[in-house]
Amino acid sequence: MLKHYVRLFFPGVFFAETSECIIKTRDVNNITIPDNCYGYMFYDREETMLHGVELQSGEINKTGIHYFGRAMTLAEVKKELPSERILIFKMENNGWDRVVKTRTGNFQPFEEDDCIVEEVKMSTDDTLRELGEKEKKRYDEHVRWKASMPLTLTDN
Repeated sequence: MLKHYVRLFFPGVFFAETSECIIKTRDVNNITIPDNCYGYMFYDREETMLHGVELQSGEINKTGIHYFGRAMTLAEVKKELPSERILIFKMENNGWDRVVKTRTGNFQPFEEDDCIVEEVKMSTDDTLRELGEKEKKRYDEHVRWKASMPLTLTDN
């Protein structure tokens, strides 16, 4: 039996945090996406029972990541965020043509199958690096609190 899944992406300390749920359809209108989620993707698994044991395939029919944010080219990053030297270095050395500055303020590589589902207007003032330590700590605590809240999914 083919089962559909959604994977939600959240900012993490070193890597993205994710949450996954089984869904009936890939209709995003039936999924409540938390504010601290910066993107989502869909995939399927073939699942069957064999001698009383549930077997699952690997992920199939995967989509790219659907981002809430703004795609930026290397030239735009250099012009608008010249102090982001590490990001610029990574883009140049990893061959990334574009990155996404997500609504949560982090940057992610923008891959071929990815898309922007909601263009988020941001300025350089939005970056966490420009906040004072007190504000950054408050933001980090808020993100941890929001991430600990239960995920709400509805399938109609």
